[in-house]
Amino acid sequence: MQQINPEIKGLAGYQPDLPEKNTWPELVGKDATEVKELLEKETDLNVFLVPTGSVVTMDYRTNRVRVSFDPATNKVVKAPRVG
Repeated sequence: MQQINPEIKGLAGYQPDLPEKNTWPELVGKDATEVKELLEKETDLNVFLVPTGSVVTMDYRTNRVRVSFDPATNKVVKAPRVG
């Protein structure tokens, strides 16, 4: 049986341990693009920009952060968090 390389981000079925920091309330009100770049730089998580009102899946993934933002202003409207 072939082993899964845990270093590959986004690999189906790969769920790393929950990071020590899993929410970033201090980023609310900041520019969404800058927040995405910051989180990608500081963590090894997959970061997704999600316009407010978008339909998203309800699955919980410990390697994902969704950044909810207002598309009119490009500002983060809810604290980004792992899930």
